[in-house]
Amino acid sequence: MTWNYRVLHRPEDSLTMWQVIEAYYDDDGSIEGWCEAAALIGLDLDDLANEARAQLAAIEAAIADLSLVLTPDDLPPAPGSAASSPSTPSTPTSTTSTDSNAP
Repeated sequence: MTWNYRVLHRPEDSLTMWQVIEAYYDDDGSIEGWCEAAALIGLDLDDLANEARAQLAAIEAAIADLSLVLTPDDLPPAPGSAASSPSTPSTPTSTTSTDSNAP
């Protein structure tokens, strides 16, 4: 299986969308599938090309070092970190059954 980027024209409701998507091909070279998440989206081909040029310009520009602007205290806690999780007891608690059918 091989893949590349392809332009997909998708009319949706009254808004026509142009997207760059990842297309996947079978051994015969026919499109077998594609990613639903678009790599680029534009209202027309010119808009799509402008978005691609803007992204290329960002790649060619100096890399932004957020550590010069933000401190760790400015950032939200990472998902799943202790700071973002609700408090839980540090030791397990036991429960006693109150089932009247218990032996």
